[in-house]
Amino acid sequence: MEVIVLGCNGPYPASYGATAGYLVRTGEGFVMMDMGSGVFARIGKLCKPENIAAVTISHLHFDHFSDMGVFNYYLESLAKAGKFQGRIPCYVPPVAEDVAQLERMYPYFRFVGVKEGGMYEFAGLQAEFSRLNHGVPNYGVRLTEKSSGRRLVYSGDTNECPALGRLLRECDLWLGGAPLIGKEYKGAGGHLSAEKMKDLVIKYDLKAVLTHLWPVHTEREYEDAVFDDRVQIAKAFKSYQV
Repeated sequence: MEVIVLGCNGPYPASYGATAGYLVRTGEGFVMMDMGSGVFARIGKLCKPENIAAVTISHLHFDHFSDMGVFNYYLESLAKAGKFQGRIPCYVPPVAEDVAQLERMYPYFRFVGVKEGGMYEFAGLQAEFSRLNHGVPNYGVRLTEKSSGRRLVYSGDTNECPALGRLLRECDLWLGGAPLIGKEYKGAGGHLSAEKMKDLVIKYDLKAVLTHLWPVHTEREYEDAVFDDRVQIAKAFKSYQV
């Protein structure tokens, strides 16, 4: 299993960049995690978007979700040409009114409000979702490849919380948003700092990819903040083995 970064900025893209979007490739197919601004145009470099087995959305902030609309337009154009049938499953936070509205707005997706600790299967993966610590419902996901047992955790946007710790205790690679550096992190709020991410990597003895990069900071600033080989800074189109 590998995860390929299509977009890694937040809350807005850097020049010629894209916000959150990560393509997971297994021996049985492709899964998209988040679909932020500028991400859809990059999918086609790696696979046909209509062949994606499932989409997971951590939360409904625009930097994680905005390209779902153009993805839906793409599927609509294929359907009208007789080249696409059905709906792609999309796993979202379980807010009933949100799920109902999404079904109306994006008819070429089948939206599933995830259950806390619920298990879902797609593309040779078992997915477990858990609500984390953000200003709106944000669900992290642990993807376990059934053939190898390797485990990828994607936490979306979150601060430290017990549920994040439970996900990280069983994890081979953590893909997590940590946009803040130094004194920008106040303890409260819905985001981690780079330094706090490093602390969690040490605590749970794992490897991580730091994403949700705030364009006001340089890559070197993030590298200096973590200063640990176990934490890599996300780069667009780079692939990370789990």
